[in-house]
Amino acid sequence: MQWINRKLLAVAVVAVAVVAGTGAAIATGGGSAGSSDNSDLKRTAQHLAAKEDFQADVSKRLGVTVAELEAAFTGSANDRIDAAEKAGDVAAAEADALRAAVTDGNLARRIALPADVAAKLGTTQEKLGQAFAEAHNAQAKARIDQAVADGKITTEYGEQLKAMIDAGEMPGRGFGPGFGPGGGHHRGFGGHGPGGFGVPGMGSGASGVMAEPAVSPV
Repeated sequence: MQWINRKLLAVAVVAVAVVAGTGAAIATGGGSAGSSDNSDLKRTAQHLAAKEDFQADVSKRLGVTVAELEAAFTGSANDRIDAAEKAGDVAAAEADALRAAVTDGNLARRIALPADVAAKLGTTQEKLGQAFAEAHNAQAKARIDQAVADGKITTEYGEQLKAMIDAGEMPGRGFGPGFGPGGGHHRGFGGHGPGGFGVPGMGSGASGVMAEPAVSPV
């Protein structure tokens, strides 16, 4: 467990930096250069909507409410912080910074322990991981269908991508080690991108769908 607490200490440092830097970001406008058309706001709104849909889907598959799911994440994260502080692995100030940041939700999903979250929800870690994986795949397929409908990729290529998802060959986001099919590690809800409990993605681009190659693979 010592390596986990070392990682928690690193997260504490990040949490302090985030809390300290938030005001500066707001004071300077917070936006990125070249976003005067507000396209960044639209992308953020779309991401938030997709995240809410994802959370709702996971919750439905588990037979709980979104509030109950979020409470399990937050409770697990706070339990871990308390234990790390008691063991002397993080200082009191660092633990306080972590607790303040956990209320955001993203950090809670990053540092919560899967087995603990499952126990708080009255389910198993396997079922929790399955709910994440199934919700991830469902949202990824919905993005593919939308890309086909928008004419961004062909129907044939869309079916190829969905077959890759079914076969577990498509990289994505939304669940981290211990929550993906055949996950080798047993902690963390990580994944790539902002937030541990993020929205599935399959490459770059506005649609979030891997671009179709100029020549389809044989």
